[in-house]
Amino acid sequence: MNSRWDRAAILLCQEQAAQPPLARRGERRPGQAPAPFTAVLGEIVAASVDERTMAELLAAWVGARGHRGPIHVYCSVTPSVGRTEGELRRAFVGTPIDARTELRGLQRRKSRRAILRSIHDRVSNALLGQRLFVDPCAAPAATGVLRDFCTWDLSRMDPKVRIELDPLLDALAIYAEAAFTADGALR
Repeated sequence: MNSRWDRAAILLCQEQAAQPPLARRGERRPGQAPAPFTAVLGEIVAASVDERTMAELLAAWVGARGHRGPIHVYCSVTPSVGRTEGELRRAFVGTPIDARTELRGLQRRKSRRAILRSIHDRVSNALLGQRLFVDPCAAPAATGVLRDFCTWDLSRMDPKVRIELDPLLDALAIYAEAAFTADGALR
């Protein structure tokens, strides 16, 4: 979940285990199963909304699809501007998903480039294959943003230039920083 003064975005992701490839006649091939992957199942984009409205939009999306499991919400916190984890938690109080929502507020500690590298590796890694799949019908804006992002040459970007990201890519960056390796020293 990412919100700015002009645009807010929620990218709905689920970690999924990959099935081993099928052999002839429906038999499973022996050997190692493919690595798990992140599936982007949907997106919510809204203009000029607060965290409470975002929580309600998320609750409506989840409710419409009948999801009943736990929900982990990743968002960035900035105490210097009054956005604390407690403030964000209060946005979910009273929503239908309140009891099963776990908020994971993060202060950005890693460089933006390290986070972008982590997303880039998640999208396509020569050793592991694709690890991020987007449903283009359910998340058309995220599909376009990620297609554009895949053309970036991160190694040639000036490290002194501030990178402004689309809110959907920024929402994915928050998740990638929390869930996956984002170490700028790796490259």
